[in-house]
Amino acid sequence: MVERVVMVRLRPDYRKSAALVARHTAEVLGAVAELRGIRVGVPADERTRRDWDVAILLRFDDLAAVERYRAGEIHRKYFDVYLRPMLETIRVWNFD
Repeated sequence: MVERVVMVRLRPDYRKSAALVARHTAEVLGAVAELRGIRVGVPADERTRRDWDVAILLRFDDLAAVERYRAGEIHRKYFDVYLRPMLETIRVWNFD
């Protein structure tokens, strides 16, 4: 099992929309066939809110499934069309 942790910082003009972005993210990415689970959240405290706006935790069977997800149409549209215009910073890690 691979857990992919994605931390998103939105541009200042989109930060008040973080909860909407989180809901949309869960809805859209939740339809990806390779996913075994998804959790999306917004900061629970002010300290976290200073650095990040949305946290995404994705679960896959293996790294090959992660790569299929990354190249897949749903992810590409979500990232390139929806998220990228709002994005200031993104950090991504994969864990076993």
